[in-house]
Amino acid sequence: MGAEMRQNIKRIFLTLLICFGAMLSLSRPVLAATGEEEQAAIQRIAEQNLQAIVQFDDATLERYIAQFEAEHNTALLEGLRSWQHLKELAGDFVAMDHAEVRALKDSYVAQLSFHCEKRDATMTVRFNRADGSILQMSFDKVETLSEKMKDAGFNLLIGMGTVFLVLIFIAFIISRFKLINDMVKAGEERKKEAEHARLQAEAQPMPAVAHNVSERISPEQVRAAVIPEGTSVEALVLPGEQTGISNETLAVLAAAAVEAEGFDSQLIAVLTAAVMAAQGEDAGPDGLVVRSIRRISRRDRRQGL
Repeated sequence: MGAEMRQNIKRIFLTLLICFGAMLSLSRPVLAATGEEEQAAIQRIAEQNLQAIVQFDDATLERYIAQFEAEHNTALLEGLRSWQHLKELAGDFVAMDHAEVRALKDSYVAQLSFHCEKRDATMTVRFNRADGSILQMSFDKVETLSEKMKDAGFNLLIGMGTVFLVLIFIAFIISRFKLINDMVKAGEERKKEAEHARLQAEAQPMPAVAHNVSERISPEQVRAAVIPEGTSVEALVLPGEQTGISNETLAVLAAAAVEAEGFDSQLIAVLTAAVMAAQGEDAGPDGLVVRSIRRISRRDRRQGL
């Protein structure tokens, strides 16, 4: 291959590269122009639809609504119904204001603003980008500044009212805690009182005749008393009491039990109160109570050992 042939090949290759680059540089404006044309066409179609719909009288509007309902054309059916409701509020169409078209991934959205007799309104239409069919249509009123402020104030009032109601409810729940605590404490107190009453019922109360018995028994007599042989004394100390029974107390109680014929619980209570009072102690129902005194034989004592 000669040098001239190689030069020709280089020229052809460079020419192709230049042409390809020029095609790439020119394609972007062409595509942009095509997109702008599509948006302009969408805007014209939306304006034509608006002009046609707002010119319908009530009978024509009802006829088209029935037709689209029979055809199950949901987009146009909902659009005409929304205009029917808006027309009662805004009045008849007066003039067009402005239009805006936005390109989405698979559709175009056209929003048209217009004036009516009583207030301004908008129509929003979404077109299928592939075939240009209407996917959605709606008519809405344009809220005035006073309406926006009214809605904002209403929403603020609802929000603050909800917060206050929640705070009041929480405060009510917290206030119930004290009552619940009082109820629990009252239940515990009732249990304690019931237990105290049960213990008092089990204990033998000191009869009235024994109130001054301690005056007839001196501490010397108590200390000089001796437990008779073969006598067993069983005593009960209520909960919380750590004081034991002294030997002198046991001696007096046992001696009295041995000597007395047919002694009963009242006698035991009297003796207990007398001895405890002689020792300078309290023998009330919460104190020391003798439960039983009985005589045992030598044989029983040996068996116990």
